[in-house]
Amino acid sequence: MLRANLAMAVLLAASPLAHAAPDGPAATQFAAWLQVFNKGDRAELLAYHQRAFPYHVASRDVGDVERELGLSQGTGGFELVKAEEATATSFTALLKERRSDQHARAVMKVASAAPYPVTAFEIHPIAPPAGLEPKHLGEAELIQETKRTLTQHLFADDFAGAIVIAKSGKPIFADAVGLADREHKVANTVKTRFRLGSMNKMITAVSTLQLVQAGKIALDAPLGRYLPDYPNKEIAKVTIHQLLTHTGGTGDFFGPEFDAHRLELRTHSDYLKLFGKRAPEFAPGSRWKYSNYGFLLLGAIIERVSGRSYYDYVQQHVYAPAGMTSTGSEPEERAVPDRSVGYTKMDGNGQWKPNTDTLPYRGMAAGGGYSTVEDLLRFADAIQQHKLLDAKHTELLTTGKVDTPGGRYAYGFQERIINGTRCFGHGGGAPGMNGALDICANGYVVVVLANLDPPAAGRVSGFITNRLPASDVPVRPQPLVLDGPAAKQFAGWLAAFNKEDKAALRAYHDQLFPYNVWPDMSLEREHALSVETAGFEVKEVETATATTYSALIMDRATHFFAGALMQVEATAPYRVVSFDLRPVDKPAEYREAERPLDSTRRRQLLDAMTRAIDANYVFPDVGTRMVAAIREHAKRAEYDRISDCTRFAELLTEQLQAISHDKHLRLIYGEPKPPNPPKPDPRALGFGFGTIDRLPGNIAHVIIHSFGRFENVRAPIVGFMGRVADADALILDLRDNTGGDPHTEALVASFLFDDKPVHLLDMVARDGTSTQLWTTPDVGKRFGGRKPIYVLTSSETISGGEALAYDLQTHKRATLVGETTVGAANPAGGHTLDDWFVLFVPGARPLNPITKANWEGVGVKPDVATKADAAFDEALRRLKRDLHR
Repeated sequence: MLRANLAMAVLLAASPLAHAAPDGPAATQFAAWLQVFNKGDRAELLAYHQRAFPYHVASRDVGDVERELGLSQGTGGFELVKAEEATATSFTALLKERRSDQHARAVMKVASAAPYPVTAFEIHPIAPPAGLEPKHLGEAELIQETKRTLTQHLFADDFAGAIVIAKSGKPIFADAVGLADREHKVANTVKTRFRLGSMNKMITAVSTLQLVQAGKIALDAPLGRYLPDYPNKEIAKVTIHQLLTHTGGTGDFFGPEFDAHRLELRTHSDYLKLFGKRAPEFAPGSRWKYSNYGFLLLGAIIERVSGRSYYDYVQQHVYAPAGMTSTGSEPEERAVPDRSVGYTKMDGNGQWKPNTDTLPYRGMAAGGGYSTVEDLLRFADAIQQHKLLDAKHTELLTTGKVDTPGGRYAYGFQERIINGTRCFGHGGGAPGMNGALDICANGYVVVVLANLDPPAAGRVSGFITNRLPASDVPVRPQPLVLDGPAAKQFAGWLAAFNKEDKAALRAYHDQLFPYNVWPDMSLEREHALSVETAGFEVKEVETATATTYSALIMDRATHFFAGALMQVEATAPYRVVSFDLRPVDKPAEYREAERPLDSTRRRQLLDAMTRAIDANYVFPDVGTRMVAAIREHAKRAEYDRISDCTRFAELLTEQLQAISHDKHLRLIYGEPKPPNPPKPDPRALGFGFGTIDRLPGNIAHVIIHSFGRFENVRAPIVGFMGRVADADALILDLRDNTGGDPHTEALVASFLFDDKPVHLLDMVARDGTSTQLWTTPDVGKRFGGRKPIYVLTSSETISGGEALAYDLQTHKRATLVGETTVGAANPAGGHTLDDWFVLFVPGARPLNPITKANWEGVGVKPDVATKADAAFDEALRRLKRDLHR
């Protein structure tokens, strides 16, 4: 009998709440991208993207080869921490930069048919996940570690710049390394002026809030009030608040038009003339997207409202009161004492060269200009001491308002929780320039400026802020907005879902919740889920802001738990823009003690069983017959005499299989899964693979016991199967194979064919949709599609083991020797009935493209029938004969 802890592990993998088991195409494509990305070779990147990954489907960080090379070189590549989610066409990964503490989340989506080109890709930085945060250090140790990391980066030639760490306004460490001018061998100092990039947005935001404080600008006013002649009337409706928070849809100005007019764009008005006719990228207020052009518009508004140039205004109202004597935005053509030369590798040639050809005429309100680490420390002090804004408007300036991938965006400042400490500030980056300012609640300020490509400064700043002495200032919890748009929209979805009515669900989704924002969900699948669970109850609200709602929820039928996360637009009617629902471990306070199998518990189990079968079984008409049979047995009180849980599970399995003839359909009873079980080390488990023996005549004998989860075993399988690539013949032993992930089985098959993709099978779901499984072209060294293979089977070979044997047999790629297999084809997902019972219900069926059938109920018949224990000798005898012909 299968142990319950394993059963529950399978349950979490296969529950209807979980996404499908990791899928070969998306995971394999992601691995291919990561490998070529980490090499950082321009030619290989271009070849890969031309073959499989068009740049236009990627987020801006990797939207062209220059940006991608810059990211690769700046990060040193990524290490895969774990696969967070994987389906046939989508793969989500948690990554960590090789050269820093920075983590990132990447999402890749691919087409559903070979060769599985990438259809969408996003990668965003995230805070280190819980348990992976760096250790807090004391000040003395922090300074020593900072010196050490600066030396490392200097010798790696990936940092040149200046740094200051201050506590309560007083520097505790300041230093500079590298060259400000490589041609003339001028060293960086703490007085070197570095270009700021987008750090200048903080200056623009302070200036805007000063005018708000003076009553000259209203945050809820449209920009058209201050720029009445603005060409595009839709953009003219964007509010000042939306400009300050990047929610106005105003877009960027960098691109071909900017490149063509770079040196002609000398004033804010010049930019408005060139870009002012553009329409919004999206409905203003509906979502967040970083917008350089939005802050350039703020610069134009500051000029119009104040009656002065942007540069004169910030000099008088920001730089002077803050004591910033080395900060400005003089045109690049003018010589500025101590201004460093920026150096970039973003042209992809791998060599540092001046960034002169990328620079605008001068810095603008969206970014640019120059400053020193000492001046930016003075700016931070001026913010904290209310020299620039009163307390109310300082709070307004720096408190996060919109959720972003890196924290919460305020007004020109990013608010983040860094290893338990609230900090606010802003970074800046462009070819040959990078900077970061963090003002933290524990009294520390960290400023880092560099004259190299990003993430030169961000990497060093992140190293320091992650290790600052632990804060004794509690992080202010964000108040839950339980009456806000996101909470109300979630309640609307939950009401429709809990009705178990397809028409109600369709009406709600058509109006407010498009299915394309909920991965791998459809009306049919959601309705089946609502029927099986009998709806959900909210047990705990975790996050509730205006646009985001997350909660711990429990299904009514079996008390199964899940985490739900919904994000909505920021303006009415607050349509859903993102939704995720996934199973979670049941909290200890909700776990149930074992109960007697009395009439109440039997009724609850039978009700949950019929719901799961009715909603999920691959053949609905057969499912209806099984449900009717269970109810008839219960009506005749046939279960009332059973008090033993094991016997109850065995009887129900017998009755269900008698009708369905489906070997995967079964009820299992066992000990409950502990709340937080330790994750098994795949290396200790052998990945389901046994041994490789080399026999005389260069024959390889490979034993495969099972096919583990694809994302866990892909890399080991490549190494394992690569070891038999040079064999002259292969005996593949599946006699004790217990099955597993079909995508892992497809990967193994890939080594046994040539490079050309082979269509192995279609996995057809209950609702008629199907997923194709093909061999994978790029697996490295392979045995190939011509050398002889003998496959050993037994009456114990089941599921995925049968699939591999069937695939090789139908494609005439192998000779099967041994016994007819079990005959269990339809893959099953686990459904909790209570903390002790799991029902496995097949929800799909494999369909071979050659036979248009599968092996369910009949097994895979060998080409050479013999007893299982004689199969090896028979295969070896035949192979030796074949090789000597």
